[in-house]
Amino acid sequence: MTEVTVKLSLEEKATKEALYQIYKTAKFGLGGHFVVLLIIIFLLFDKVSLNILVSGFILHTVILSWRTYILSQYNKNIHTVTDISSIRHWLRLFTTGAFMTGAAWGITLFFLSELPATHHFFIFAVIVGLAAAGIVTLGVIFSIYAAYMLPILGGNLIWMLLQDGLLYSVAALSTGILIFYYFLSARRFSQNFKQAFIEKETTKEYVTELNILKERMELALLGNNDGLWDWNILDNSLYFSPRWKEMLGYSENELSNEFSTWEDRVHPDSLEAIMSEVQKNVDGETDYYESVYPLKHKDGHWLWVLDRGKAIYDDNGKAVRMIGTHTDITDDREMQLQYARQAQIIKQIHESVISTDLKGIITSWNTGSELLLEYKSDEMIGEHIAGIYLEQDYQTFKKGIDTLMQDEKYHAEVRLVKKSTEVIFADLSLSLLKDEKNKPIGMIGYFQDITERKKAEQKLLEQKNILAYQAHHDALTALPNRVLFNDRLEQSIEKAKRNKTSLALLFIDLDRFKQINDSLGHEIGDSVLKMVTQRLKDTIRKEDTLARLGGDEFTLIMEELAIAQDASLLAQKILDTLAQPVHISGRMLYVSSSIGISLHPQDAMTAHNLLKYADTAMYRAKDEGRNNYQFYSSEMTELAFERVAMEVSLREALKNEEFVVHYQPQFDASSQTIIGVEALVRWQHPSMGLVSPAKFIPLAEETGLIVKIDQLVMKAAIDQVNSWYKQGLAPGVLALNLAVKQLERDDFLQTLKDNMELSGFKPEWLELEVTEGQVMQKPEEAIVRLRQINELGIEIAIDDFGTGYSSLSYLKRLPIKKLKIDQSFVKDLPDDDDDVAIVKAIIALAKSLNLDLLGEGVETAAQKDFLLNNGCKNIQGYYYARPMPADEMRLYLQKDKLP
Repeated sequence: MTEVTVKLSLEEKATKEALYQIYKTAKFGLGGHFVVLLIIIFLLFDKVSLNILVSGFILHTVILSWRTYILSQYNKNIHTVTDISSIRHWLRLFTTGAFMTGAAWGITLFFLSELPATHHFFIFAVIVGLAAAGIVTLGVIFSIYAAYMLPILGGNLIWMLLQDGLLYSVAALSTGILIFYYFLSARRFSQNFKQAFIEKETTKEYVTELNILKERMELALLGNNDGLWDWNILDNSLYFSPRWKEMLGYSENELSNEFSTWEDRVHPDSLEAIMSEVQKNVDGETDYYESVYPLKHKDGHWLWVLDRGKAIYDDNGKAVRMIGTHTDITDDREMQLQYARQAQIIKQIHESVISTDLKGIITSWNTGSELLLEYKSDEMIGEHIAGIYLEQDYQTFKKGIDTLMQDEKYHAEVRLVKKSTEVIFADLSLSLLKDEKNKPIGMIGYFQDITERKKAEQKLLEQKNILAYQAHHDALTALPNRVLFNDRLEQSIEKAKRNKTSLALLFIDLDRFKQINDSLGHEIGDSVLKMVTQRLKDTIRKEDTLARLGGDEFTLIMEELAIAQDASLLAQKILDTLAQPVHISGRMLYVSSSIGISLHPQDAMTAHNLLKYADTAMYRAKDEGRNNYQFYSSEMTELAFERVAMEVSLREALKNEEFVVHYQPQFDASSQTIIGVEALVRWQHPSMGLVSPAKFIPLAEETGLIVKIDQLVMKAAIDQVNSWYKQGLAPGVLALNLAVKQLERDDFLQTLKDNMELSGFKPEWLELEVTEGQVMQKPEEAIVRLRQINELGIEIAIDDFGTGYSSLSYLKRLPIKKLKIDQSFVKDLPDDDDDVAIVKAIIALAKSLNLDLLGEGVETAAQKDFLLNNGCKNIQGYYYARPMPADEMRLYLQKDKLP
């Protein structure tokens, strides 16, 4: 079994050592205990009951036997006492034994009460002696001594206090003093032991570290191959290490340890400067001495050495010694001279050569760099290389550093900024700069000016682009021609396939354009085509692709088509735009068009077929009398016309005031009382009857007519609810649906205020409902506008909650008072597990945000009970009442009893 040693702190080591000392001396304590026990039994043998002596002997023998067993187990397992856990284990065992021993002696007098006082004080003296002896044997660990001393003296103190007589009282007082004194003595004994141990260990570690440091210094000098010198300033003697002499070509006994040994071998031109620097360090003017100079080798050549030293001072601040090293730097010096010669060559060449360190700080700047970039070397050395690059090019250059580190070279074309701010193009060759150990220490960049070459290449590229543009664009209108159109159509189809979206292709042909060309000439005809092109550009979306196939034929690609009818809306706009008169050369001309529409993927999957089917639909439009559009599918045409007819009917309905307001009550299901009414718009069509909002609201929102409809409903509902309040009825809060387009209008707040002020309508009677999907389209703007409404005292509710996407970070910032649970989650309650989970989650969310709740679309008692039982008491739906006209709603409010 492998022994695991855990590193202990000095405190823990001291405890371990103290424990070892206690167990080590325990056998003497146990022996003394047994001897004292025998002596007392012998002295009291004929003075007390034999039963008491035997019982006491057995008790002490059991304790001694147990402690002897613990001691033997410790000695067997002493090698396992390596961590704090095992130390504490053996400490607890010994503490328990010490306590039992002390307790055994502490109760002795209780069994010897019948003895005379002289015997009592004899036994007391023995017990006090045992407690005193315990300081020596147990005091190194205070807790063990306390466990022994407290019961042994405490028991006797209690016995003394229970006796009568002044003598016993004095003995009790003395015992208390002894307890206090022994406590202090044991504490001091324990602390002294630990302190002595810690100081010993600390000294041992310090000596060890000092020896290690000394060894490392010797190894460092040996590893660096440096020569050591030690100058005794007082007697001017100088010690040279064997390596110092070996460095100059001499053996140990060939050179004497004298000052002249060094002085005779220093180059005469260097001696004065060297001694000047040495004297500065001796005088304390410098922290250390350092100099580079030549020393003469035994064979006559000169070695270059790096001489370093430091003076040592006595207590009076006088320099008494100076110790230093000599390092042979001859090879380095030669390399430096070689680098200097190379640097001189680089500096004089006329091409730009710039070196930097690995962080990009410029370390050299040659004459060629001054000529190319106009900066002097003293302006750039020490600056960062990024200063000569354009920002974009520098970021590219930084990415190329990885390539440089891997391949040791990097090549790129970059743009540089001259001092005059002129930007030039340069061909960059970058190499790594390495030291003698082949470790990268910097970069060298070689720059060639290629600005003129790049200008020539740019001109060629521009000419190429012009030719390519001309090959793909119509010369008259600058629109994509048939070639480019076919390519764009193919790309649009592939994109639609990837994104699983639809697209529409519109084929536009001008009606009777040939007559303009034939009667007024091609010049007028070309002007008309340019005018038509501009009108088409102004009508279509930026993302749509408009092309001219030739003559008077145009095509339009409409991507990401939401619904097919959107293509008909754009087609109608084109028809209306092109139908406007054209003024050219003093003439007013009328140009209409016929448009054919094909859809992908409904009609065709390929570009060829889409174009063919749109062309076919265009000829159908001409057959229908021109100036109209037709889908390739006749059903789509009918839907488009129906949509147009519906928009016309909506505008007529607004003009003829065909919109009416119905009201649906909202209930507090817990009290069965009306808490409000929701105003719902209905279209009372003269021939179709009552039209459902689902059929006209989406179109109204798309066309912007929803704003006028909302204004009509708002005014009618506010007037109606206000009149009910005046009649003494209690309709509660009026809930009005608010379209985002209405909310975005600058005059909305003022219009709302005017409507309420004119009728005397109170703000607390009104609640405006917005759908979460609409609010999340422009959340920041919605938050600002809704807060302005809320500041008027009007409550805000989120309608159809859970059907759209809303960020909780925005939701908590909105000034909303209520969440309306959408009827799509309510209709399958309580049977659908998913709807149950969703509704419970919405209720929990509302409670956490302190919001009111209302469940929509409640039609059954089971739905009502589920919502009520789960914390949503406000209900709206057919279970209570359907939406009804104002007259019926008034009668409903007048009922005394609700279902």
